[in-house]
Amino acid sequence: MQWELFSGLKHTNETHIARIEKNIIEEEKSDIEEKLELFAKKVQVNFDVKNQQLILKAQEMQVAKNSLNLAIKSYREGLISISDRLQTETEYQNAVLNYYNFVAQQRMVALDLLISTGSLQIENLKN
Repeated sequence: MQWELFSGLKHTNETHIARIEKNIIEEEKSDIEEKLELFAKKVQVNFDVKNQQLILKAQEMQVAKNSLNLAIKSYREGLISISDRLQTETEYQNAVLNYYNFVAQQRMVALDLLISTGSLQIENLKN
């Protein structure tokens, strides 16, 4: 049996290296948690923004619908030309298309929010 009386501070160095590695891992963990928290906040803000934009697009669609109804009545009375009426109808169709595009975008952001919060379940998708 052989006993080493002096190991060249091998044990002390290994302990020091282990502490440094532990600190590095703790810093990485803290960094990842901070990034996840920031990502969750970003997704929540995006969701709120899309909801507000969706409300705005719904109002724009309603204004375009009112303009179309007015243009139809004006055309029947002979106050505007067919070109003006068709232009108003095109604007209404574009407003409707923009609204439904924003609905799709809002749904995608809502899905991202559910994924980021870890609450993606069938029950949450039905709402």
